[in-house]
Amino acid sequence: MSDVNVLLCAVDSAMDTLAAFDRDRADVTARVSFALSSVLARVALETDQYRRELENAEAASCTDEETGDTAETPEATRLRAKLEALEALNARCVLAGGALSAAWMQESRQAEAHVNEALHRCGVYLKKLNRIALSPDLGSITGSAHGDAPVFVCVVDSALYPETAEHIRVAQDIGFPTVLTLDRTGAAERRKASLAPIQASRIWDRDEYPCACFKEGGTGAHVMYVAGTDNRGAGSYMGWQMRGLPDGAKVRVRVI
Repeated sequence: MSDVNVLLCAVDSAMDTLAAFDRDRADVTARVSFALSSVLARVALETDQYRRELENAEAASCTDEETGDTAETPEATRLRAKLEALEALNARCVLAGGALSAAWMQESRQAEAHVNEALHRCGVYLKKLNRIALSPDLGSITGSAHGDAPVFVCVVDSALYPETAEHIRVAQDIGFPTVLTLDRTGAAERRKASLAPIQASRIWDRDEYPCACFKEGGTGAHVMYVAGTDNRGAGSYMGWQMRGLPDGAKVRVRVI
C-alpha cells in the first residue's frame, strides 16, 4: 500500500473514532437530561403526595365550638413539616438541576463543535490526498481499509453543498449504505427508477441517495428536493473525485 493510502486509512479511521465519540457524547447528554428530569419529577411527586395527605388530615382536624379555633392533629402537624421540607428541597433541586444542566450543555456544545471542526479538517485533508492519489492505475487508488477490497473515499463538503450533504447524512443515518459500488453504465436506468415516484418540480431538483452512478441506487433510493445549484454542484464535485475510478470500485461517501 502506498504512503498516501496509509495516510488515508489513518485519517478515515480517525474520522470513524471522532464520529463514535460524538454519538457517545449525544447519548450521555440524553442520559444526563433524563436523570435530572427524573430526580426533579420524583421530588415533585413526593411533594404533591404529602400535599394531598395534609389536605385530608386538615379536613379531619377538630374545631372548638365555643372559640371557633381549629386544633390541628399530630398527623397534620407531621405532614406539614414534611411538606415544608420537601418544598424547600424541590426549590434547591430546581436551582441545582438547572445550573448542572446548563453547565453540562455548555460542555457538550463545545465538545460537539470541536468534533465537527476536527471532522471537517480531516475531510479537507482527505480531499487533498485524493488529488495526490487519483489515477486510472488501480494500484494507486486512494483506499481505506473497510473490508477486503480497497475503498475510495469520496467527500461531500457541507460548507459547499449544504442541502445535498444534509440529504446524504440523513439517508445514511436512517440506514442507507455508506460504502457503494460504482457502476456508471446503469446510471440512467437507475435514475429513472428512483425518481419515477417523485413528482418533478419547476423550482427544486430531485436528489437521490444512493446516487444513480452506484449499483445500490435505483428503485427504493431516498429522494429529497434540493436546490438545483446545490445538487448539480455536488454531483460534479463527486464526479470529479471519482473520475479515475473504474466501474466496480468500492466508494465510501463521507459528509464533512
